[in-house]
Amino acid sequence: SRPVRIAITYADNGTITAYRDGKPYGEPYRTQAPITFAAGEAQLVFGLRHSPASGNRLLRGSILRAELYDRA
Repeated sequence: SRPVRIAITYADNGTITAYRDGKPYGEPYRTQAPITFAAGEAQLVFGLRHSPASGNRLLRGSILRAELYDRA
């Protein structure tokens, strides 16, 4: 019923942390290695949990503004 700000950070040590309205959301978790994205093969997708789009994988709401940064 109101806009919510979501941010996800990917640290050099492989830790992924989510924030909701500026506060930690859920528990951070660590991958085996830092995430890498292959040139020409990566997808930047907002509102879709996993590809391909189907079933309950879609966002239920609206995106008012989206931003992507390559550093904190």
